[in-house]
Amino acid sequence: VDMSRLANRAIDEVISQPLLDLLHGPESVLSQPAEVWKMDCRTVTSQEVLAQTLSFAFDICHVAKFHGLACWFSCGFGAGVPEGLSTGPDDAPTHWMQTLCFAGLTSDACYGLDVGLDDRVEGSLSWRALGRGLALELRGAVRRKLARDVIPFCRKLELAKP
Repeated sequence: VDMSRLANRAIDEVISQPLLDLLHGPESVLSQPAEVWKMDCRTVTSQEVLAQTLSFAFDICHVAKFHGLACWFSCGFGAGVPEGLSTGPDDAPTHWMQTLCFAGLTSDACYGLDVGLDDRVEGSLSWRALGRGLALELRGAVRRKLARDVIPFCRKLELAKP
């Protein structure tokens, strides 16, 4: 059976949802990690958790392919408590892994966009609760210094809970 006509459709289906996976090695991360949201469980309101828009900006550290954003969390257990938990790519793996969101809308995104040193990725990540699900929007642009161009991206997802 020749399924080559279905290949791009299959790739589109896979990248249409965030993936949980582990990033391996420093070549997988294109910039220095940056904190985009800090939440204090003692003072956070339900509105802050149910809907949020966060801005981000990352400077590319090396020549590579840009596919999207990786999200993870770190949490501390209060002042004076040395233990904490981080699910970042430089930390010991956990079952939470990293959440990978492809920036592109089609199978072309899996091949990536060439980026280089001092290129910049900036944009916003928004979410809002949909009953037991979540609407997510990743919007931004890659500003390529050497190519002197700006490549916009936008990905809208609805994550439904059964």
